[in-house]
Amino acid sequence: MRLGCINHAVLSAEAIRADGLELVGWVANQAVPEMARFNENLATLTALMPAPLLGSIPHLQRPNSESAAHYLDLGLLPLKAATTS
Repeated sequence: MRLGCINHAVLSAEAIRADGLELVGWVANQAVPEMARFNENLATLTALMPAPLLGSIPHLQRPNSESAAHYLDLGLLPLKAATTS
């Protein structure tokens, strides 16, 4: 969630779709402690992205996968039925 994040995220979603893939979710993260208009950018992205927001990770002093996972809701990911051939 930095300057240019809206443009980058929307273009990335379009590239994923253009490659025939499905974007199933996205994550916002606050890389720096203070960011101007964080909430406004988050609201804009939530409205524009063609997939659910899986979580918003705040700035963490010592980021790692365990501490970041606390802020994610992977239950929002769509479940696809497994197929066998």
